[in-house]
Amino acid sequence: MTDDQPIKTRIRRPIGRGAFILGALIAPLAPWTIFWTFCALMIAADDHVRMESSPLSVGELLLGGVGWIVVFVLPYAYGAMLLLGVPYVCWLERKGVSSWRTVSGGAAVIGAVVNLGIWVMMYGDFGLRAILFGGAIGFVTGLAFARIVGLFAAERK
Repeated sequence: MTDDQPIKTRIRRPIGRGAFILGALIAPLAPWTIFWTFCALMIAADDHVRMESSPLSVGELLLGGVGWIVVFVLPYAYGAMLLLGVPYVCWLERKGVSSWRTVSGGAAVIGAVVNLGIWVMMYGDFGLRAILFGGAIGFVTGLAFARIVGLFAAERK
C-alpha cells in the first residue's frame, strides 16, 4: 500500500432503539417457531403419532407443544435475554464490535449455559446434550436478532 491511497474503514451505524426492542421481543421466538414447524411437517406426513398406546392428532400434539413452550420455555428464554443477552449486546455496541458473528456466538454461549443450568436443576447431572441443544437454540436466536436489527446489512456496506 502506498502513502497516497486512503485507508478503507467500515463505518457502522449503531443499532436503533426501536430495532433493538423489536429484536429482543421477537428473536427468542424464532428457534421454537422453526422447531415446531418442522415437527408439524413430520407429524403431518404420518397423520398420527402413537405415544404410550394413545394416538394423538397433529393438532393435539402441536397444541401441547405450544403450551409447553409458552409456560416453560419462553420465561427462561426471555429471562436469559434480559439478564444476559441485552447487557452483552449493549457492551458490544459500546465497544463498536457488534456483528452477527459476535452476537450469535455470545447467544450460543448464553444458551448453552442457561440450558445446562436448567438441565442440572431438573435432572441433577451434567448433560452434554443440554449444552449442545442450548447452544444451537442460542445461536439461532442470535441470528434472528442480528437479522432483525440489521447487522447483516451493516456488514455488506
